[in-house]
Amino acid sequence: KDMAKLGTIALDGQIDLWGRDSKGQLWVLDYKTGSSDYSEKAQRQLVYYAKALNAAGHANSGETVKLAALYPFSQEVITREWLVP
Repeated sequence: KDMAKLGTIALDGQIDLWGRDSKGQLWVLDYKTGSSDYSEKAQRQLVYYAKALNAAGHANSGETVKLAALYPFSQEVITREWLVP
């Protein structure tokens, strides 16, 4: 597990998958076993993961990070973007 301190929030967790694709785009993916009815919560979690990667020096200011919550049982993928400040 990785720990990153973001302002007054301390996170303790594990990112399921992150990395850069062949075009250099940074992605953060999280596999979910529950319902996509809770996708807003999943998206907030992904933003925290992206902030942790930024704090660790893996994202650049002004860069757009692609976030994806993957629901394999319902075969759904919900994506959004987060702009690194």
